[in-house]
Amino acid sequence: MKLNQWTLALAAAGVVSIVTSALADDQDMAKRIEQLEKRIAELEGKKSEGGEKKESTAEAWIGASKFSGFASASYLYSFNRTDTIGRSFDVNHNEVELNKLKLTLEKPVDFSGEKWDAGYRADLIFGQDAKLIHAAGLSLGDQGDLEQLYATVNIPVGRGLQVSAGKWVTLMGVEVIEETANPNWSVRRQPIPLCREFHRHRGAVELQVDG
Repeated sequence: MKLNQWTLALAAAGVVSIVTSALADDQDMAKRIEQLEKRIAELEGKKSEGGEKKESTAEAWIGASKFSGFASASYLYSFNRTDTIGRSFDVNHNEVELNKLKLTLEKPVDFSGEKWDAGYRADLIFGQDAKLIHAAGLSLGDQGDLEQLYATVNIPVGRGLQVSAGKWVTLMGVEVIEETANPNWSVRRQPIPLCREFHRHRGAVELQVDG
């Protein structure tokens, strides 16, 4: 088969046109891909900036607060079949009692010789034990008590100096109000007058130095 020059010229032009069109499509596709890559990079940059946002001092301080608590109940049976005499926390014969529901909210403070810091602690008690530990002039009724409420400031002196002010339980004695921390579940007679004495001091200041 013979082809004349015009036929060859037209065929060559068509091939060139197809190649040129393909190259144009490739360039357009590459341009669009480049635009998409830039857009993705911008979005990732904004996300990264949002993720690296630092907490404010107030947010960090509030976030360091801790909530805890416990509940305790008991049943007492006396072989004398009467209420116990000379006891305080375990008295009622043949009764199931809610001794204590304790709720604590606190922001602990570590000793530090490098930075100032502040914290607090609040303890609420509900149950039959509450009336036994009331501070003078401060009561939430027979079944409630604000056991502790104080603030603490760390002063960067030496290895740390802490100053606390407010109301807290006695710092003395083996037996404490929280039976979960006592060697014996029921407490003996001695802590009651001691705890009451210390609880009467509602406005107090305490100094602690890290050894």
